[in-house]
Amino acid sequence: MLALGAYLSIILITNGGLNVFVAGLVAMVLMGILGVALGAVVFKPVADQGGNVLLFTSIGLAFVIYGAIIATFGTVLRKVPVGLGGRIEFSVAEFVLVLALAAALATLVGWVLANRARRAEHREVAGTWAGLWAARGTGLMLALITAAILVMFVLATQSDGFGTGSHNGVDIATSELAMILLSLGAVLSLQFFLSLTRMGRWLRAAASNPSLAAVRGIPVRVVSGVVWFIGSALAAMAGVMIAVRRGGVTTPLGWENILVILSAAVLGGTGSIMGVMAAAVLLGLAMDVSALWIPTAYRLVVAFGALILVLLVRPEGLFSTRRRAEQAS
Repeated sequence: MLALGAYLSIILITNGGLNVFVAGLVAMVLMGILGVALGAVVFKPVADQGGNVLLFTSIGLAFVIYGAIIATFGTVLRKVPVGLGGRIEFSVAEFVLVLALAAALATLVGWVLANRARRAEHREVAGTWAGLWAARGTGLMLALITAAILVMFVLATQSDGFGTGSHNGVDIATSELAMILLSLGAVLSLQFFLSLTRMGRWLRAAASNPSLAAVRGIPVRVVSGVVWFIGSALAAMAGVMIAVRRGGVTTPLGWENILVILSAAVLGGTGSIMGVMAAAVLLGLAMDVSALWIPTAYRLVVAFGALILVLLVRPEGLFSTRRRAEQAS
């Protein structure tokens, strides 16, 4: 879905004349629908056959999709015919001002989210206080980061010279800024969906115990379709952002990133969206910092090493909720 979403967005931009954001949104919807179809046709018949069958089915489907991409688009680089602008430069003093303004905005955002969660928690099962408070703290942290980027973007685009001066300060590309905003927005929206909506609670219940969820009247098949749609749409979104960031896309796009994706998922652990996000950020930082000591061609070795280390020391992941749930019970 990662590579398919990227290629589809290029087709929509080149042949359909769509804006990159509109093309990305259309690609997300179409890939979401394709994901629902694949889940119903390919994976549902083998859903009860065990994890090994599902794993090999996924690998086989990945090879089929990879072959279809090569047959359709070839192996040459397909360039994205659009960009997201230049770079934003601002001094350290301006950065401190941005953080101060962002802290005030983040406090307001965190207060609103906390009050919304406080009303919702009365409808939840007892024993979720720790998770709710952890979610609030993480949400406040992400709100701070989002607010900092938003304020920085607004101030840096003013005509009074803010953000156009010192080269000794901070320099960030507008494309990278847009991707950070989109990624944070997607994560926060998904967290809100899973925590504070009825469908999100159904999804968590079905993931915990599908049989009991079905007995309680939860439409498990509908929930499964929603999961496939969201997962495929977000994969397409990631593919579009990678294509824009690189300026193009090649057929091995999905295979190039599968090890990093798997490492981040294992490092974060199951049951924690914020944990997986934090693990992905830590893994990305580790891979980039490792370039100081090892050649950049071996950056993936860091991801592979982190994967092996976590599997040996803490197989459930660093931020998994499974161990905490077992200890609480």
